[in-house]
Amino acid sequence: MEKENKVEKKGKTKLIIIILLVVIVAVVAIAAFFIVTDKSLGDLKTMFQSDEEFTILLDEFVTNLQSPESGKRYLKIQVALMYKDKKNTPKIESNTSKLRDIIVNDLRERTAEEILEVEKTGELKENILTKVNASLGEDIIREVYFTNLIVQ
Repeated sequence: MEKENKVEKKGKTKLIIIILLVVIVAVVAIAAFFIVTDKSLGDLKTMFQSDEEFTILLDEFVTNLQSPESGKRYLKIQVALMYKDKKNTPKIESNTSKLRDIIVNDLRERTAEEILEVEKTGELKENILTKVNASLGEDIIREVYFTNLIVQ
């Protein structure tokens, strides 16, 4: 019986040593990772953050465009706003009217040629993005998408 106790104690001691070695190796491996990759704990946190994207689709816009010629030009467009943090949904939804006003006023200042030029689309989106985030008081919106666009 005394022999069995010694065997059990030896087995428990070996198990504890193995567990401690595994923990030490894990800590050393994590430390080596931070040293070799020049990462910090903040970087590790962002590595595990969700890349979820949320999009709010605004109602369709129909507006006049600037027209140097005598004829009237119209724009029909659908705009979607993409953001990353779900907790911002109520703030965006409560400011939808303000955001629509900002977007429609920006679009009304454009000519049909400006809207239709593919090279200017990125510039237009960036301009809207800047104005929308300024009105929200922080950089909540990450991207502006045009999901439907008709110029007449």
